[in-house]
Amino acid sequence: QKLGFVSGRDHDKYEGLHYTIKDGLPVLDEQCSGALICQVVSIADTPTHKVILASVEQAYELKNTVP
Repeated sequence: QKLGFVSGRDHDKYEGLHYTIKDGLPVLDEQCSGALICQVVSIADTPTHKVILASVEQAYELKNTVP
């Protein structure tokens, strides 16, 4: 609930979450089987959201589990 429901301008979205830093970026590692590092290609504004198109640059398996 924390990451998609409040603005990062007003709140520290990572406060209280367990994460590690990979290549200078925060990666959530609890309850996640993997992570993707992406490069933003474009951002489109809609009336209620921003739609982000990105290419996957790296993928990490964090745990050997079924997602």
